[in-house]
Amino acid sequence: MIKIAEDFQWTSRCPGDPHENYAVMMVRGLTSQDLLQRLNARPVDPPRITGAESLYEHWMDEWAGDDDLVGVFTIDDWAVAFEPGAHLLADDDVLTRLSAGTRLVCHSGSVYTQDHFYWLENGDLRLYIKPHWSEEREGTAADDLLEDMRAIGFRFAEDEGEEDPIAKAFALAEHITGVGLTEETFEQAVYLLGAVPG
Repeated sequence: MIKIAEDFQWTSRCPGDPHENYAVMMVRGLTSQDLLQRLNARPVDPPRITGAESLYEHWMDEWAGDDDLVGVFTIDDWAVAFEPGAHLLADDDVLTRLSAGTRLVCHSGSVYTQDHFYWLENGDLRLYIKPHWSEEREGTAADDLLEDMRAIGFRFAEDEGEEDPIAKAFALAEHITGVGLTEETFEQAVYLLGAVPG
């Protein structure tokens, strides 16, 4: 059964602050340490933080410098990364590199509707959309999920943006990965932190 956008209304308040930039990435078959190593991240103090809200507040109130702060936890066979600010994980070159040998799904958003959704398989871009403007699609499987996306709630309207694009991105990510992320998942997770040179 496909979950629909209405199942993800909690994303209006989590993870972090939906009124700021965010990125969530899932990579199959990697541990948290593996993913941070692929990102060339260095350890930070504190090394771990519990909850996306605490991670977001740490980034807002205490983080300094040009490095990007990323927090990672694992669920099932997937590493899940959360990046307040969405500088690093909204970069398609970075995502292509991280997808080597595996499946990667990443979505990000901002207050300026500069949102992105990527599905990559071993460097192959399967699907790219901007969830707010979903009528334009790219990738080798760009049209393979159209019916499923319609079931999620995408409208593909040419002259008007999508409503609830973050909720739709979360629903589509779960459909592709099979990984169910909830508000409780983000707030109870213990994030391994890393700083990635900007």
